[in-house]
Amino acid sequence: MPLEVMFGINASGKDAIAKELKKKDNSIQITSESKLLMYHLGYIDSYDSQAHVDISAYKNLENTSQDRILETTRTVYKRTLENFKKSEIKYFLLSHLVFALTVDKDKTIYLDKREVPEWYREVGDKFIQVICTPEEILKRRIKDKSNGVRDRGNIDSCNEIAKHQSLCDIKWEKFTRELPKNKYLTVVNDDLKAAIDIVNNFIFK
Repeated sequence: MPLEVMFGINASGKDAIAKELKKKDNSIQITSESKLLMYHLGYIDSYDSQAHVDISAYKNLENTSQDRILETTRTVYKRTLENFKKSEIKYFLLSHLVFALTVDKDKTIYLDKREVPEWYREVGDKFIQVICTPEEILKRRIKDKSNGVRDRGNIDSCNEIAKHQSLCDIKWEKFTRELPKNKYLTVVNDDLKAAIDIVNNFIFK
């Protein structure tokens, strides 16, 4: 079955869009690159999107050496995505073009030297970048933290969020350069319902 890959910085709305699509088609399974890496590194027991992940697991992931992350990505992580594509289940993979390390950090560290693996183009069916205004993203992050929904560590300012998005845009342009136009889409998620409709039409129609 197709493996759909959705990129976006924290609070851009990847999870919200994927969950709403799952309501339309319950056969869809959702996971994320972070959860898959934590699972394969032994920090969590399940990579299902509904499984709770304590902030300590994210801290462990952020403190894992990049050499070990890259080795895991090239081996068991890659094989897992290949198996997703071969399965009878529709998978949505939520990922990041540029990872931002925030847990216990005074200032966000961007892993902007990391490239999206070339083989993503082979295992993925369609690719979506979800973007949002920095002001809306900041509002969502503050709301999530105050409500105890999700603690992302350092929340950042609008300027830092804009910087993160600009780094992602560079990676997105490079990654999609060799893809056919019908394989990728950037969707603005300032209006969740509109974004869901756009993504649904792009993937399923």
